[in-house]
Amino acid sequence: MAPAKALPPSKAKTPAEKWKAWLASEYNDEQKFKANLALLRALGLFSASAFVIINFGDAFSV
Repeated sequence: MAPAKALPPSKAKTPAEKWKAWLASEYNDEQKFKANLALLRALGLFSASAFVIINFGDAFSV
């Protein structure tokens, strides 16, 4: 039998490389950046309103 050939080196990216590539694609695209900013803004408003309602909800009752 012939000896087994070694496998070629893996071209799989490490998680850190995948993360850097994702960040680069996400923030180098202006439309994606604007969409992400809008999502963050909406999430911030939702969180702030939930905080106010949860903590100060009794102030709104008449």
